[in-house]
Amino acid sequence: MRGVFTIFFAHSLYREVESTIDSQGVEHTWNSSFLATCHVVAQIASNVMLRLPDSTDKVVIPLELFVLLPLIDFLLYRAQCATNAAGGGPVSSTNSHFSWASYVWMAIGAMAMVPTLISYARRRPCNIDFPPAPPDRRRGG
Repeated sequence: MRGVFTIFFAHSLYREVESTIDSQGVEHTWNSSFLATCHVVAQIASNVMLRLPDSTDKVVIPLELFVLLPLIDFLLYRAQCATNAAGGGPVSSTNSHFSWASYVWMAIGAMAMVPTLISYARRRPCNIDFPPAPPDRRRGG
């Protein structure tokens, strides 16, 4: 559920990771509140950009690809590093294998992506019938 509504759970998740780090006495420096806020703002900006009209694609797509996605990746990387520190390090045995629930959720996600992939495969070039241009009055047309 947290993955679907990330903007609503980011702050509480980051605080939980920070309190786990503090309670275990693990040395890991990060500002959970600042990173969570940046994550939420970047996600909202990304969602807004996806809903902008197609006429803005020349600006939006490069901004999305070269600014927002790397920023979101960096923020998630920092959160994952903190989560690994809270869980006992990057080789934590508690998170080293998939459970049956992981496989079920991966299957559900894959099934949800199938209609999208089919629609992209069936997509045809735009065949828009534009109205005929008005006669050119300069040539007596």
